[in-house]
Amino acid sequence: MIDPLKESTFSAATAGSRRDAAVDTLRSTVIVLVVFLHSALAYASFSRYDPADYIHASAPVVDPARWPAVDLPIAFIDAFAMPLLFLVSGLFVLSALDRKGGGGFFLSRLKRLGIPFVAAAFFLSPVSFWPSYLLSTPDSNVPYWIRFFTTDGWLIGAPWFLWVLLAFDGIAVLLYWMTPGVLSWLRRPSAPRVLLIVSSAVFVLLSFFFSPYDWLRDLGPFDVQYVRLPLFFGYFLIGTALGAGGRAESGPKRWGLWLAGGMAAFVASPILDREGMWRAGWLMYAVGCAGISLGLLELFRAFVHPRNRIIASLNANSFGIYLFHYPIVHWLQYTLIPSALPSPVKFGLVFAGALIFSWGISAILQTLLARLRLRRAETVGKVKEFFP
Repeated sequence: MIDPLKESTFSAATAGSRRDAAVDTLRSTVIVLVVFLHSALAYASFSRYDPADYIHASAPVVDPARWPAVDLPIAFIDAFAMPLLFLVSGLFVLSALDRKGGGGFFLSRLKRLGIPFVAAAFFLSPVSFWPSYLLSTPDSNVPYWIRFFTTDGWLIGAPWFLWVLLAFDGIAVLLYWMTPGVLSWLRRPSAPRVLLIVSSAVFVLLSFFFSPYDWLRDLGPFDVQYVRLPLFFGYFLIGTALGAGGRAESGPKRWGLWLAGGMAAFVASPILDREGMWRAGWLMYAVGCAGISLGLLELFRAFVHPRNRIIASLNANSFGIYLFHYPIVHWLQYTLIPSALPSPVKFGLVFAGALIFSWGISAILQTLLARLRLRRAETVGKVKEFFP
């Protein structure tokens, strides 16, 4: 059997090729699923909201009208979406380090991730949680925009992914500078398998003592699900290792077996949990995450070679969609609460509206930034003409 953990590699020589387009489309697809998940949480049967403690609600906005049909898709997306995003983010780390060096690589990542994170922490996040505050019964007269950054803990929401990924990139730079032997080990064919086993084992072990759904909320905007952090870092390193081999592209893999195994483990996880075997349930969760993530990676590499302008636009704006969808989702959910529309219709409006509006905002900003860069280049050119 062909092992994608051994054969899947993403060499720098294929940059800009159809393989990159396949990976971009996979990333975009996962981000659309994340928008789906956040849109659905307001209508899940298990969502809870306490007006006296909106900070610890399971979702910032919870509609009294529920739709249990979204429960299973939410659980499915939650099982693999973020680990897979970290895996995809790691695919080209080593090639970028080789190309730019440690300093150049981290500076580019700081611009790409750090600036949006700061913007999210100071503007997008308070806007995102404002509807949740409006539904609450505050215990003081302190204005929301003051208490959000102080007594309410300065939540970050979905952009937590940005600071964690930037931290992982920083660790990769430190390894590149201080312990190049570790990066050399990542280039070995056995590295992805070892990383998968170790990261999954650490996650399962931590889940014996702490809930994987708990968040660390004592560090201001630096929220993270701390039990899943080793899993996220492991998948980031797995992506780094898969991208390190530099071998030629191979044919379709056994993606079906990986997906089937992952789906079977995903189905088994809650069954074992209900039977009281919750440790085995979390083990199946880790197995399901691995199977679904690696199966989707191989599936997209083998069959997804987009040449559609809409898909190209989606890929170009996926980062912006991830960044901007969160406040849009909550304001749409909040606006629809008084409506007598059925919950499936509400969910559909929120999902479609959040996807379309965040996509549009991202496209507009990219156009404006491109024009600013062009004007700056023209200005620099004119200055050089006068001062050669």
